[in-house]
Amino acid sequence: MGNISIQQFIQGIPKAELHLHIEGSFEPELMFEIAKRNGTQIPYSSIDELKSAYSFNNLQEFLDIYYAGASVLIKEQDFYDLTWAYLSKVHSQNVRHVEIFFDPQTHTDRGIPFPTVIDGIWKALKEAEEKLGLSCKLIMSFLRHLDEASAFETLELALPYKDRIAGVGLDSSELGNPPSKFERVFVKAREEGFLTVAHAGEEGPSEYIHEALNLLKVVRIDHGNRCLDDEALVKQLAHEQMPITLCPLSNLELKVIANLEDYPLREMMDKGLLVTLNSDDPAYFGGYLNENYLAVAESINLTKKEIAELAKNSFKASWLTNEQKDFMMAEIDRFYQENHSDDPQSPYAEQDFATFEKFHSMELAQETAILLNEHGIEVSLEDISPAVDVTFTGNPHEKEVELKIPQSDFEKAHALLEKEVEIEIDNVDTDHYLFEFTDEELIDIQAKPDEWGDFDLILSRKILASRGKDISDERIEELRNKRLDELAKPEGIQTGWILLGYATSILGGFLGMVIGYILWKQKKTLPNGAKVYTYREEDRSQGQIMFIIGAIVFPVLFVLWRL
Repeated sequence: MGNISIQQFIQGIPKAELHLHIEGSFEPELMFEIAKRNGTQIPYSSIDELKSAYSFNNLQEFLDIYYAGASVLIKEQDFYDLTWAYLSKVHSQNVRHVEIFFDPQTHTDRGIPFPTVIDGIWKALKEAEEKLGLSCKLIMSFLRHLDEASAFETLELALPYKDRIAGVGLDSSELGNPPSKFERVFVKAREEGFLTVAHAGEEGPSEYIHEALNLLKVVRIDHGNRCLDDEALVKQLAHEQMPITLCPLSNLELKVIANLEDYPLREMMDKGLLVTLNSDDPAYFGGYLNENYLAVAESINLTKKEIAELAKNSFKASWLTNEQKDFMMAEIDRFYQENHSDDPQSPYAEQDFATFEKFHSMELAQETAILLNEHGIEVSLEDISPAVDVTFTGNPHEKEVELKIPQSDFEKAHALLEKEVEIEIDNVDTDHYLFEFTDEELIDIQAKPDEWGDFDLILSRKILASRGKDISDERIEELRNKRLDELAKPEGIQTGWILLGYATSILGGFLGMVIGYILWKQKKTLPNGAKVYTYREEDRSQGQIMFIIGAIVFPVLFVLWRL
C-alpha cells in the first residue's frame, strides 16, 4: 500500500455527494429503454444522436434537453429505475452517502402525481441503504423559473412526506430569478421543519448568494462560484464555514468557466472556504463524482492530501449526525495514512514552519488561519492540548492550539494582523459593547490577553486613552505578571482526594495509584505557556506515598487473585 495512482486514490477514498439532480443522471440508454416501455417519443432517433446533442453554451440550453428527457418518466417504476441506476453507479465509486435533488414540478406540471414520483425514488433509496450500505437523504427543489404560487403548491404536496424529505432547494434558470422571489416559500418550509439550500452564484451574481443566506436562511450554497467576486462575502462564508457544493464538469460544460486549469478550487480552499466536489447532472456533463475529482486533480495537480480534505469536507457539509461524520472522517484519515507515501510535495513543504502564535481556543485559531490563508500564507494548526484534563477542573488554559507558518512569513503575518485590527477599529461603531465597559473592566482586559483578541486589546486601550486613563506598557506588564502569579498558585488542600487515594491504595491498589500520580505529578498550563505543579508540595508528597503504596499492593492482590 502507499504507492497508488491519483486515479486509484480517488476510487478508494470514501466520499459523499451533496449536489446531484436525479433527473440529471438519466443516461441515454435508460432513457430510450423507458421511452420504449411507456410508448413515448423523444425527439432523437438514436442514442448516439442524443449524446451528440449534449453540447451546451449556457444553462438554458442544457435545461431544454434536461426537461425533454424527463418527460419519458411516467410510472413509479421509471423513477425507481432512474434512481437505482444512479445509486448503483456511485456505489461502485465508493460513494458512501448521497443527498440528492428531485424536481417534482418537472413531473406534476405534466400530470404525473406527486406520490408516483416520490414513491419510486424513495423505494430505490431505501433499497440502496439495505443492499448497498449507502446512506441517502432527499431534497425537493423548487423550479425558480416558475412562480411563487407553484412553489407553494408543491410545498403543500410535500407535507405528507416530511419523513422522507430532509430539505428543500432552489434550482433551474438562475438569471432573472433571484432567491428573493421565493423568500415566503422558504419561510414556510423552515416552519415545517425542512432544511434549506439554494443554487446561487452559478450564472447569477454574488448578490444572489447574499439573498440565499439572508432571506432564504440556507444552510448550504449550491455552486457559489461567484462568491469570489465579493471579498467580504468570501470572509463571511469562510468564517461561518458555510458549505459550498461545487460542480466542476458542469461548470465547464455550461461555460461558467473556460477550462479546468483555471478552476478556482485551490483558491477557494486557500481562503478557508468549506468546498465540496459534486457531479450535478452527470449523464449530461460527462462524469459522475469520481470523474469530477479526477478531472480537477489532473488539471490543477491536486495532492492526495488535498483530495482527502475535499472528501472530508463532503461529510462535514452533509446532514449526517456528528457521530456518522466522525466515523467517516476517521476512515478517510486511515485511507490517507495508508496511501499517501508517494504524494507530491506541497510547494510549502521545504519551508521551515514555526509556531507563530498559540491560542486557548480552536475557534480563535481558525479565524487567524483563515485571514492568513486569504493572503497566501500557508498555515498549520495543531491541537497540542492534553488528551484528558486529569485535574477535572475544566482549566481553560489546558486547551492549547499552535498556529504555525513558514518563518519567512512572520513579518508579513504580523503586518497583516495589525492592519486588519486597525481597519476594524477605524470602522468600529460607538455602540460596540466595549464602550459600555467601566475603566476597571477595560484594564482587566489588558491583564488577560489569552482571553481576548488583538482587536479587543487595542480597542479597550484606545477607549481608556479617550477617557484620560492611558495605561503604559509597564503597567500592563505588571498586571499580567500579577495575574500569572495568582494562576500559578497551587490548588487548595485536597483532603477528600487524599483520603480516597490512601483508602483505594491500601484496598485495591490501582485507583490509588492513579489518584496518587495525579496529585504528585500533575501540572497546569499558564497563559504564557509555562507549566507549574497543580497541587501544594504537601499534597504532592502525599500523592507520591499513595502511588508507591498502590504500586506495591496492586501486583500483590493481582497475584493472589490469580491463585
